[in-house]
Amino acid sequence: MKIEFIKWLSRISIILSIFLASFGIYIIIKDAEILEGFMYIFLAFTISIDHWIKLFKNKK
Repeated sequence: MKIEFIKWLSRISIILSIFLASFGIYIIIKDAEILEGFMYIFLAFTISIDHWIKLFKNKK
């Protein structure tokens, strides 16, 4: 059960990072707030970089 919970949290983290990155791009395009947009993109990157690496490492 603990393994399933960790996998579930990993998927939620990846979904959250996609949402934050797309929201950052939206802010840059719509409001021209470059600094705020890059902050969201950087936050998305830092939240789940480890999960993305594990996801692509398992595919090989």
